Amino acid sequence: MQPQHTKFSQVKFFMLEEGRLSALELRSSVPEPVVEWKIAYQVGEHIPGSRDSFTRGGYIIASSDSKALVAKAIDDFYSRIVWKIDKI
Repeated sequence: MQPQHTKFSQVKFFMLEEGRLSALELRSSVPEPVVEWKIAYQVGEHIPGSRDSFTRGGYIIASSDSKALVAKAIDDFYSRIVWKIDKI
């Protein structure tokens, strides 16, 4: 008996460079397959830089009944987030 997959999920992590987060903008609404997203810093905060799994800057999680839709939603949503990090 083979397991049947009814949902597919994917996580994308933000690996951010060190500096001060000077701007953060979402260019459109969150697409439906994206179920959760978070950036761990607020504008004005210092980002120590991402070096490993403990210092990631945030994440996007998407889930759907289509593996292709999940992958596309993650990539599309990621490209809609605009941030500016000033080097210190």
